Amino acid sequence: MRQNHLGNSGTYFWFGVVEDRNDPLKVGRLRVRIFGDHPANKASVPTDHLPWSQCMMPANENEGGVPDIKEGSSVFGIYLDGEEKQSPFILGVVPGIVSVSGSHQQGFNDPREVVDSSYPGLPEVAGNGIQEPSVRSKPSQGSPTTSGYSRGAGGFANTAKDALKKTGIVAADNGGSLDEPDTPYAAKYPYNHTKESESGHVIELDDTPGAERVHIFHRTGTYIEVHPDGKIVKKCTNSSFDIVATDSIVVVGGNETSVVEGKGSKRIQDGYTIEVTSGDHKVDVLAGNCNVFVNGNMTVDVKGVYTLNANSINMNGMEYTKWNSTGDISLSGKTISLN
Repeated sequence: MRQNHLGNSGTYFWFGVVEDRNDPLKVGRLRVRIFGDHPANKASVPTDHLPWSQCMMPANENEGGVPDIKEGSSVFGIYLDGEEKQSPFILGVVPGIVSVSGSHQQGFNDPREVVDSSYPGLPEVAGNGIQEPSVRSKPSQGSPTTSGYSRGAGGFANTAKDALKKTGIVAADNGGSLDEPDTPYAAKYPYNHTKESESGHVIELDDTPGAERVHIFHRTGTYIEVHPDGKIVKKCTNSSFDIVATDSIVVVGGNETSVVEGKGSKRIQDGYTIEVTSGDHKVDVLAGNCNVFVNGNMTVDVKGVYTLNANSINMNGMEYTKWNSTGDISLSGKTISLN
């Protein structure tokens, strides 16, 4: 008796197009319309009548993952039950160039309707000129199915980063203005290894000679990018929280610039020390008042000259004779009141 299963009968290969990935068992199965075995007419064989196909995962892939294969993808495989052809098994995805742009209502096409996006969150197009990526649009006729980031054509991340670029950031103490660095994207095929999701997230490991980058981009414009020279640019388009359960150490080998365009607040639970080993230490309050509250004692040691300039000085209840200084104390002002 002939047994129709893999290894005991002929090997039957097939080629088809994925039409459904909503596996009710949630184990990564896909429904595939197979050329030569299923008609293009969905009235004859609807999508929900196609058999579920198991998918082979890479050997280095965690078995807890699911295949990143979407509707409209071309896949290649074998039948596990030989000539019975009821147990298709997917061996891989086949990239290519779309030769004919078909309708979502026809078989062997992406069955999802073309819409702009079903993922809210990005700014409106009229607000900044960014065109949000479509999540259910099929590649146009004549275009490759491989990512534009890998082909050197770029994509939505490049457009969004350019449109949302932060410029003219005013630095302290006449430090000039700061601009968000441009992306050094200069990918050349076949060096940029890209993972691009349907909503617009992107991960790039770019090995393009002279333009090597590591880039993680969220569709809202938040990103982390490592430039070819090792510089890191991080941008968050919303709130950012860093929580460290124990110690945190930050070492800056050169200069540090921090700009807060809103209010600043810092609470230290147990002691705080600022040590300036060379150069000057300057605090400017350009508008508003400056209040210093000390619940205990306060000591000011000045080895040079202590200069205090004000329109008026009111020292209520202070015994100024107890001030200690190894140098001179100069109080100059329009009015000085020592009570």
